[in-house]
Amino acid sequence: MSECYGWFRETLQALPTGWIAGGSLRDYFQRKPCNSDVDVFFRNPDDLAEGIWTIERTNSTRIYDKPNIRGYMFKGQHIQLIKNRFFDGPEETIAEFDFTVCCAAIDQSGLVYVHEDFFEDLAANRLSINQLDYPLGTLARLPRYIGKGFQPCKGTLLKLAKAMQSVDFANPVENELQFYSHGGQRFGRFEAVDSAPKRQLVAAMSHEAPYPWF
Repeated sequence: MSECYGWFRETLQALPTGWIAGGSLRDYFQRKPCNSDVDVFFRNPDDLAEGIWTIERTNSTRIYDKPNIRGYMFKGQHIQLIKNRFFDGPEETIAEFDFTVCCAAIDQSGLVYVHEDFFEDLAANRLSINQLDYPLGTLARLPRYIGKGFQPCKGTLLKLAKAMQSVDFANPVENELQFYSHGGQRFGRFEAVDSAPKRQLVAAMSHEAPYPWF
């Protein structure tokens, strides 16, 4: 995996307390242009603060700072620092991603972590479920993946349909769901969303930039 480390080396060196996980790794292993943002995770707020201190002393440019994420342009790449969700390490990070083709990470030593089905599903352009903590968020992201050439398998559709049954549409206060607990595109409150057409479902999402795993 030395080639993979070489691809991400400069970003990892600019953020020595973090690791990279998600869509940028997927793009790399697909040998496609890296169109996904490079998402960097940390163990705790102190490591995040050190990462911010380090990258801001490079030739990076800060482009936004939100409660959940801070974005930089660095070496031609869009880097996102995850600010409000911390993990013990890369393995624990990818364990929370929804699709197996998102479940990849690389640490400072160049060690790559992947879901056991990551390469098989990637080669087949197959969307399989790893976690479904936020089924509405996963549903909203399906068209994005289909646009990238992925297709959900029957098991994915069945799991998603089953998970949707747990959503309490009668209680809009409890239905302010996110893609992930550490931030990203957010659904608004779901008054009468069960009878709304798809365009209203999309309109219910906030103006926040979509969280890019993916």
